[in-house]
Amino acid sequence: MTERERARGVFQRPFDAIASVVVPVVADAVDPDDLVDRIDVNALIDRIDVDAVLDRIDVNALVVRLDLDALLDRVDLDAVLHRVDLDRLVARLDVDAIVDRVDVERIVARLDLDAVVDQVDVQRVIDRVDLDAVVDQVDVQRVIDRVDLDAVVDRVDVQRVIDRVDLDAVVDRVDVDRVVARVDVDAIAASLDIDAIVAQSTKGVFGRFIDLLRRQVVGIDEVSMRAVSGLLRRDYESLPAGPPLAVGHDLPATAPHTMSGRYAGPVSRVGALTLDLFVISSTFTLLIAGVSYLVNVLFGGSLDLTESSGWIAGVVLLIYGFSYFWMSQAITGRTLSQGLFGLKVVRSDGSPLSPGAAAIRTVVLPFSFLVLGLGALMALVDRRRRALQDVVAGSAVVYDWGDRPAALPAPLTRFLDRRDTTS
Repeated sequence: MTERERARGVFQRPFDAIASVVVPVVADAVDPDDLVDRIDVNALIDRIDVDAVLDRIDVNALVVRLDLDALLDRVDLDAVLHRVDLDRLVARLDVDAIVDRVDVERIVARLDLDAVVDQVDVQRVIDRVDLDAVVDQVDVQRVIDRVDLDAVVDRVDVQRVIDRVDLDAVVDRVDVDRVVARVDVDAIAASLDIDAIVAQSTKGVFGRFIDLLRRQVVGIDEVSMRAVSGLLRRDYESLPAGPPLAVGHDLPATAPHTMSGRYAGPVSRVGALTLDLFVISSTFTLLIAGVSYLVNVLFGGSLDLTESSGWIAGVVLLIYGFSYFWMSQAITGRTLSQGLFGLKVVRSDGSPLSPGAAAIRTVVLPFSFLVLGLGALMALVDRRRRALQDVVAGSAVVYDWGDRPAALPAPLTRFLDRRDTTS
């Protein structure tokens, strides 16, 4: 110990002795409440440099020395909370500022969400929630308007959803009888127009069957005309395909292989004419039989044109046949049999046949078969496949299947395509 410290100790002892005697007496004589009342606490706080005081306090050391458990045990929290004006406290809080200073991402990152969820009794939460009240407060339309349904649907794995659905269980829960009872079957049947559907389907089946037969005949036409062109040493590809207005322009005969609007071949034409003659003879026979029956019923007599006046029957048959061909071709451009074979009679440029041209064609038709049928055989050698009646009337016969394109059989089409590719 230095001399200076030794001297300080000598002088310190008397003062300590005096303080130990005086301080208790003074403390007993002083009224602390009176002393506190006389102190101007605000003035005292104003004179204290709080920042300097806090700077001199070792907070960590203070916290270490404090027994927080004992301190909390001595605090009456209920009394403290009772004396706190929570509304006033909340009103003075700047919640936005507090939220702005909170690092939500950091809090979420430190939270063990799985542990939190595990501790939540979801069923208990649901039981305590008034779902009806919640739903009543939700503006569903506003929620739907804010949802991007396309984005939601794009993120849904529909196949996975279907795989997870027990369709048998769903079907078992459906009351089919109730569903059927609520369906207005009569209204559905009326809106469907069943008669039109049946008629359309029947027409479709019949049309496909007729088209199948037509393709075979058109295929024979195509093969026979190519054979004739070969015998005549004629370049088949250079021949005109059909009337300009029927095919759009003067296409070569092989490009493309669709047959709509093209000049018809001999097999189709002979087949249609043969069927027309059968139709004329059979219907004429039925007509004569019907007239004879009416004469017998009404007048008690008989009418037999074949026995009494054969020439009259011949004249009537010619008139009937002329009317059949002329009226059919003048009105629709085809007879019943030509329509069945997919043929149509047009003018040489492809425009509709006029009644006058139809009459001339019908009159000249029988003369095509005179002199060994040379007039009809002209269709084999003419570049536009015209017979005598077509040359005189300025007409032509083309393929026309209505709203469906005329076509060759598939094997023949493939053969022609391969040949064209090779050439």
